[in-house]
Amino acid sequence: MAASPRFQGGIEELIAVARSTPTVLLCAEADPTGCHRSTLIAPALEERGFVVEHILGDGSIVRHQSSLPL
Repeated sequence: MAASPRFQGGIEELIAVARSTPTVLLCAEADPTGCHRSTLIAPALEERGFVVEHILGDGSIVRHQSSLPL
């Protein structure tokens, strides 16, 4: 899926927005290890030099690590 033109286009669109304004992606998952943001979106952004942080259910913030246990 990450190699698909549609996904890559979405990542490029997200990057364009993130370069012009602070950007947050949200979903209902409190734990990032259970979310598509950790398995698809975060690695794609990290590969492009972005720092990805997760806001946890308790409000704390942790930096994304590609090696998060899934």
